[in-house]
Amino acid sequence: MLSGLLTEHTEHKASNKPPLVWLTGWGIAETFLKALIPTYYPRYHHHFLMYPHLGTIHNTDTAHQQLQTSVEQLMKQAPPKALWAGWSLGGLYALMATKLYPKRVLGVLCFASSPCFVKHSHWSFGLETTAMKALHDKLLVDTHKAWHEFIKLMTLGHSKQRPLIRLLEQYPRYQEAAFERELNLLRYADLRPLLKDLKTPTEYILGEQDALLPHTQAELLPTLGEHVKIQTVRSIGHLPFLQQPTPLSSWMPKGIDKLSNV
Repeated sequence: MLSGLLTEHTEHKASNKPPLVWLTGWGIAETFLKALIPTYYPRYHHHFLMYPHLGTIHNTDTAHQQLQTSVEQLMKQAPPKALWAGWSLGGLYALMATKLYPKRVLGVLCFASSPCFVKHSHWSFGLETTAMKALHDKLLVDTHKAWHEFIKLMTLGHSKQRPLIRLLEQYPRYQEAAFERELNLLRYADLRPLLKDLKTPTEYILGEQDALLPHTQAELLPTLGEHVKIQTVRSIGHLPFLQQPTPLSSWMPKGIDKLSNV
């Protein structure tokens, strides 16, 4: 299955298929999703957005400000109305997009993601603050080494971890300066309060084997907003599209799927 995944699939701009916007995870370019998604999920017309990597982030306020600014730029690439899907870091972008543009974002799917990636009081489902700082410090010394360690964590528990690591390292990555910026977004962004006021149908698809984000956040996520739903998949981790590339329709909530026919 891992062979041939570097082949990039493209679609014609004109399409009668329902539009679906995709946002990638930390460190890896949107090419990663672009090579996988269209083959597995042909029912949709896919749009793979490129992060603008604007500004610097050094605390929660700047994280939210820069996330908002970036989403405003992303909307220039996006179709007028669409479903939005974010993998990992991409989930933060998708949530901010629906907050700022609720009429354009018809539904949100967050794969292996969280509104808050770091542990806080009353939120024990993210990474330790010390672990994030250690990754940040390594990043400043050796970007490639830090990225390699992050890949090892993402693929932990995968039956084909070594070939998967080699595959992921072949995909284009961010520009060097963007690594720190997006990592700080993961470190400081906390969008839990945002979920309370969201009216957009939002679904989190979590893997029980995820070594980065415990699926036990499913216990609290629905309490953060009445439109938040959860699916937990037993056999996947932080790379759901590689570990279990089941048809998207099996993960797509019926309510959200109906909204895609715009």
